Amino acid sequence: MAPYFLNSALLFCQAFCNVFHPGRNTGSH
Repeated sequence: MAPYFLNSALLFCQAFCNVFHPGRNTGSH
């Protein structure tokens, strides 16, 4: 089970990617 902060960071990265790339919400990274 991954730590909580890791999950939060993942969600944050997804949101950041969505904001920076509003068209690549497929999680290519």
